[in-house]
Formats: sequence, C-alpha cells, structure tokens
Amino acid sequence: MKRKCVAFYIRLSEADDDVKSGVKDESNSIIAQRELLYGFIKNYDEYKNAEVFEYFDDGISGTEFLNRKNFQKMLTDAGCGMFECILVKDFSRLGRDYIEVGNYLEFVFPTMGIRFISVNDNYDSEKNIGMTGGMDVAFRNLIYQLYSRDLSRKVKSATRNRNQNGEFTGAFPPYGYCKDKYDKHKLVIDEEIAPYIKEIFQRVIAGERIRDIARDFNKRKVPTRLLVLKAKCNYKPLHDMGDNLWDVYAIHRIIKKEAYTGKLIQNMSEIVGFGDNRRHVRNPKEKWTVVDDAIPSIISKEDFIRANEVLKRRIRGEYSGPVKRGLNLFVCGYCGRNMRKGPWNKSYICRMNNLGGDERCQETRINIEDAHNMVLSTAKEYCELLYNERKMHTLRQEKPVEQDEAESLLDEKGRLENSVIGLYKKYRAGDISIGSYISERNASKERIAEIEIMLKKKVESADSIDTDFVAIPMIPDEYDAGVLSEIIEKVIVYSRKRIEIVFKCNDIHREVCID
Repeated sequence: MKRKCVAFYIRLSEADDDVKSGVKDESNSIIAQRELLYGFIKNYDEYKNAEVFEYFDDGISGTEFLNRKNFQKMLTDAGCGMFECILVKDFSRLGRDYIEVGNYLEFVFPTMGIRFISVNDNYDSEKNIGMTGGMDVAFRNLIYQLYSRDLSRKVKSATRNRNQNGEFTGAFPPYGYCKDKYDKHKLVIDEEIAPYIKEIFQRVIAGERIRDIARDFNKRKVPTRLLVLKAKCNYKPLHDMGDNLWDVYAIHRIIKKEAYTGKLIQNMSEIVGFGDNRRHVRNPKEKWTVVDDAIPSIISKEDFIRANEVLKRRIRGEYSGPVKRGLNLFVCGYCGRNMRKGPWNKSYICRMNNLGGDERCQETRINIEDAHNMVLSTAKEYCELLYNERKMHTLRQEKPVEQDEAESLLDEKGRLENSVIGLYKKYRAGDISIGSYISERNASKERIAEIEIMLKKKVESADSIDTDFVAIPMIPDEYDAGVLSEIIEKVIVYSRKRIEIVFKCNDIHREVCID
C-alpha cells in the first residue's frame, strides 16, 4: 500500500519581532505551529505514519500570496502529485485575504485534488463536501482580513508616533550606528565605524578626490555597510557580490546623510496598497518625519555643510548625484558588477576600475560601438538559428525521410562555428600564423554559408507544412537593450575583444571574439 503524503504550510507573520530583529533564525511561532500540526497527525489515524513535506514562509504578510516563495513552491509540488493533503494551524496562516482564501478552498485545491485541513478551525474540506459550512468559513476569513487591515493601520499609526518622538523604527541602523542593546528604538554610535565616517568628511573637506578615498579604503579593507550588516545584524542580502568594495557612490551617500549630525529622518517611503498589490513608494519631503538631535552626532553640522559645499563644486568626473541610467546588459567577467560608461562615453568599463578591487577589473573595458555590434549580430544569428531549428522540427515531423540529412547539416554547422572560435584562440596563442588563420577561417565561413543555403531551402519547403511557432523577437537594425533583453540575460565582458553572451533560452552561452 502506498504511503500517504501530507504537506504542512507554516507562515510567520511579518510582525514577529524575534525574526525581524535577527535574534533568531526561526521564531517560537514557527516551532509552535509545527508542534501543533505534528501533534494533530499523530492522533489522526489516517495520517499517523504519513510522509510530511514542510513549507515555511517567514515574515510574509498574510494578505500576500504571489510573493510567498514557499507557498508557490507548495502549489507546484501539489500539482506534481507529491502529496494529497495540506494542513495549517488556522485559516489566517493560509492567508488574510478572504476572497483569495475562498478561491483556494473552493476552486484551486479541489481542482488539484488536494484535501485541506485547518486544525484550530476544525475544518476538513473532505468532511464539508455538500455541507453548508462555506458561509461560516467565508465570514471567518473576512474577519481575518478586516483584522489584518485594522492591525496594519494601528501599526502605521504607532510607528508614526514613535518617529515623531525621535525613536528609531527601521529594520537596520545607518552605517556608523547600532541599536542600543537595552532599547531597540534608540541608536548609539558604533565606535568601531564612527572614525571612518569622520575621516571621510575630513578628507573631502580637505579637497581629496572621492575616488582616491574609496581606493584607499579598499586597500585598507575598511568594512563597508553591507559587511557590517552581515556581521552585526544577521543581514542576508539577496545579491551578494562577495568582496563588498567601496565605490564613489558609497562615499557620496555618506557625505549626504544628515543623520551624522544627529538628525533622525524617517518615513521617506511607505508601503501602499493591500495584499499582492502592495508596493513601496517614495514620500515627498513634507511627509518625512524629521527630529533634530534625536541621536548622538558623529560630525558637526558645520563640517556637514562644508563637505557638501565641496561636493557641489566638483568638476565633471566626480559623482554629483544620482543618475538615471537605461537598461545595461553588460557585466564585468571578474567581479560580476554592472559596467558603466567611461570618459567621453566611448567604452564600457568595470565600476571597480581603479578602486582597488580585482586587478583584472582595471583592464576590463570594451569599445561601446564594437560591443553593441557584436551583441546585435550574435542576437540576429541566434534568432535565425532558433527559427530554423523550429522549422526543422516541423520538417522532421512531416518528412522523417529528410531527418538524418537535416540533423547532419545542423551538426556540421555547429562544429564549423565552434572551429572559427578555436582558430582565433590558436592564433592569439601563437600556435598558427595570421595567414593560416585567415585561410582556414574563410574556408569554414564559406562552408557555413553553403549549409545555411541548404537549410534555408528545407525551411522554405517547411513553410507550407506548419507555421504555428512560438513568437521570436524581431531584432532591430540598431542596438536596443530593451528589445535584446527579451532573449539575453547578460553580456559578460572579459577584455577588449572577448565577451560571452548568456541567452535566456535554455541558458545558452555564446562566446564572441573580435577579429
């Protein structure tokens, strides 16, 4: 007899202070929910020896469904038939949006053949089939949602009052401060970091270039804000570059931060909307909560003004404020950071160029025009290849007699394309002469052109068979990052003449070199 399988869904409210403050990796609420569910199936004969799959969502609002990573994973696993029953502590763990909860109970779970049990609500979907318990469930879920909305308003109101009283309510303290161990709403100076902040202001006032300060800090391995958060606040970043280097923008943000004068500024942004429609918005300055002398100052107001006046007088070349940038597909092949445009906008260079990071980053640059042409031509070849492959797939289905010939041509074309890259590497390594390189390369390209003509004829014959294909983006004649981003994940730059294009489809990589 097949062993039964069940799923435990356990959600931790975002209001749980233990987890938000980083004191614990897993709260008592999670432990209590798990113990309750295990205790239930232990005394439930049908699932006493069932295999259990556990799904946890920590610090996620009950009004959200799409943003719950493990909830979505549970639905995927349920669709694959990994288990036949889902158990929760109560309906509020499933969610606090009564419409969405009702949708899952009435349509989603029954359609998937999933039994749903809410322990504390004494609800079992299998026992409520054909009964009038739906109205009771709907009212209960409505109460949960109204409670959640009311709680949200109360929390926002209490937070606003704390802010006006000069209490800190953020998740993480500013760089140079830490939360008082006896009062989490009070900030105290981080004596280990404060000297670096004072040094930054002094050096900027003295006229030193920001880039030189960043380079010096990297050389001395001064801890960045991210390193401090990871070490002291149990912060786990979604995207971690590993080395966490200083750059011009990090220094600039410190110079502009008024908190170092003792001024506590909060409510610069807020969450609006409800459930899956929630989003962060930037508040206008008149809605900010500003309290002077609410926290201990690290630098004087006079030094703050002087340092910012120096920044305003900087000539072009130093960072002078946030710049809105378009979509950028190019990243450094050694540190993984997005590349930026260099002087006179003629080259892409690594952001860590001349900032004391990986030495190879200092050499990572490529001419913008060359880079765009390489990406554009490769993208066109890729889309043409993709189109031909889909046509050939139809051809193989309708004309199996020609399948071997078509596959042979495609394989030969692939080998020749790779050989062109190999020839270039041999030439760069000095293994073959320039004459041999050009001769063999031209021969390979001529054969590739012949194969493409042969494949094109087969594709044209396939046009009359089937034209029902998934849409392939039309590549423009000029470089357009927005259009290309539909098929390209990123472009990795290693040198002036070598890049690697990562396509989104099947994680295809194509290495490209400039002749």
